[in-house]
Amino acid sequence: MDKVNQIQVPSDTTRLALSIDRMMRRIHASLHPRAVEFDQHNVGPLGGMLLLTIGEYELVDMQTVITALGRDKSQISRLIQRFERKGLIQREKSPDDRRVSLLSLTPLGEEQLFSIQNALTEAIDKVLSNLTPQERRQFQTLLAKV
Repeated sequence: MDKVNQIQVPSDTTRLALSIDRMMRRIHASLHPRAVEFDQHNVGPLGGMLLLTIGEYELVDMQTVITALGRDKSQISRLIQRFERKGLIQREKSPDDRRVSLLSLTPLGEEQLFSIQNALTEAIDKVLSNLTPQERRQFQTLLAKV
């Protein structure tokens, strides 16, 4: 049998990857048309991820943000500068190492983050609507392990 006619059965890991991808696309598809409602400062998807990442910390260094987002340092630096000009984030020098910049959300950035979190909560609630409360708790437990 030649390779063209062979049907490959996906592995468990491949099926899981495809399921996660499908879930992420459904979340994105739910958020995208509503962005005008919750994205008051036109931060976009990467900007939303930046605010969510900074929001996880009181103060966070740029390298942690760059690593968490898996993006190029120059791309994130430009985004941070843009968000500073918009008044969404602020930068301060680390008291331990003056070469290190620490980032935090401004009150305006916190408001934008809150809007994004609410929209994300609604989108995920819709995606997970077929799960029972017990299945949702189990899913949360599994996600926390990841």
